Amino acid sequence: MKTINLIFNLLFYSTIFCQTQYADVNYLIPYNDHGKWGWSDTLGDIKIKPKYEKTGFFHAYDSIPEAYVKIKGIHNSYLYNNGLKVPKTYKTIKEIFLFDENRIRNRDLIIVESKKNKLGIYDKKAKKFILKPIYSSIESIGVNNLNVLYKREKEQFFSLLYFDEIYKHDLTDILKIQEWEDENNIFNHKQLYQHTDSTWTYFDNGVHIIEDFKKEDSYPEGMVIVDFDQPKQEEELKTTNNIDGLIDSYDYSKYPEFYEEYGFIKLKIVRKDGEVGMINENDSIIIPFEYDNIFFNLKNPSFVKLIKGNKEGVKLLFTTYPIIPAKYDKIINFESPIRIRVSKNWHFIVFLIEINGQEGYVGENSIEYFNLN
Repeated sequence: MKTINLIFNLLFYSTIFCQTQYADVNYLIPYNDHGKWGWSDTLGDIKIKPKYEKTGFFHAYDSIPEAYVKIKGIHNSYLYNNGLKVPKTYKTIKEIFLFDENRIRNRDLIIVESKKNKLGIYDKKAKKFILKPIYSSIESIGVNNLNVLYKREKEQFFSLLYFDEIYKHDLTDILKIQEWEDENNIFNHKQLYQHTDSTWTYFDNGVHIIEDFKKEDSYPEGMVIVDFDQPKQEEELKTTNNIDGLIDSYDYSKYPEFYEEYGFIKLKIVRKDGEVGMINENDSIIIPFEYDNIFFNLKNPSFVKLIKGNKEGVKLLFTTYPIIPAKYDKIINFESPIRIRVSKNWHFIVFLIEINGQEGYVGENSIEYFNLN
């Protein structure tokens, strides 16, 4: 029990330290400056100079927060205050997860690919290659990924790299690596290795276990792809005719805290004299009658889409922030916008928009995180 408590405390306090140390990074927004992307704060003040082809939001994993970046078509990551995750001419293929004796995860090692489609292993912390990018195949194996198999294109056998023995290298008798999924059991996924004696094995806690295929005379070639039912797309926003009257409504009475703060329990989208607006149950105007149409968010009725001409905007119903004006060609992620946690009861909402063929972000505070003029 003491050991469990010690591990919990290490994880808890290391998480708190990271959250405190990198608190500001949680509120950085990808910023588009004439096609070059960087990051700004929620007020639109640039914090990391735009110079990338595309950027994403920061996420704090186990150590340094990182965000997606794209450079000359190559996908990479930017480590907060530490630069690129891997050299800009390389593409990230896979991270190698290592665990120490306290089950603390290490994400510093990354399998990368060069422009010549050769693979290597890069240490993002030490900023150097553990394996030079000269190999045609690299596969991490074992429960903790403590070992890696690698070989060049014309080599017959794989070599083995032991991470837990200070990068000790060894030869193996492994000829082939194959992924396999049981088509009758989607959880039965294995990475199998063919040896010179024609046997197939898989790793279990660092030990080779011989695989018995029973009815199979030899290993089935290729991976069996299991088709999963894809979630159905949300129904398209309904269209309405030009007849005056009630278009749609929503009852918020199950959220009494909203009534106490905002003074209504029901909202109605109404067309009047050909213009669309929103009123509450007392017929007080919530959104002025100046739009061609208004739609509730199908997933979250706390904000609505505003249509004016062929332009789109957004109104967040439970905020003091102003309307995001209907001047954008499209609110791309209206159904599922970015939600940045500020407190237990508040997420700062960020919408991805399209305007004049360019993309950018707009916050719930109506601030634009782009400069395209």
